[in-house]
Amino acid sequence: MLSVGISVCISIGISVGISMCISIGISVGISMCISIGISVGISMCISIGISVGISMCINIGISVGISMCINIGISVCISIGISMGFSMCINIGISVGISMYISIGISVCISVGIRVCISIGISVGISLYIRVGMCISVGISMGISIGISLYNRVGISIGISRGQPSGES
Repeated sequence: MLSVGISVCISIGISVGISMCISIGISVGISMCISIGISVGISMCISIGISVGISMCINIGISVGISMCINIGISVCISIGISMGFSMCINIGISVGISMYISIGISVCISVGIRVCISIGISVGISLYIRVGMCISVGISMGISIGISLYNRVGISIGISRGQPSGES
């Protein structure tokens, strides 16, 4: 595995869970994430592809639930422009929240796989994310999330990583 970059991460709180991640490919970018809330879960993801971009997300809220996603299929999307919006949704179980997103840039995504998503639980929160960049991904992803974790995490990562499977919690 080859990894070149700069990363700064501060984590304060309680986190309980099991996380397994396998990543194969090339990733170049800058990411910053601030998350405050309660989350309990088990997660597993497998990702193969190329991702280039800058992403910033701020998430505050409470999430308790079960989520399962399997993706196998073919989809191609190209997006250029600016979009902003708010959304509110109620799903299986109880999900109450406000979501605001701002997207600026060029996005080209290619994915191959089958996707099945099941979400059950309670989710209350506010989500804000800003994303600028380009992503090309080809792969299979599977995620299962069930959980409790109380955390405050700030992370900044700049770098290039490539190669063998690696894990990060």
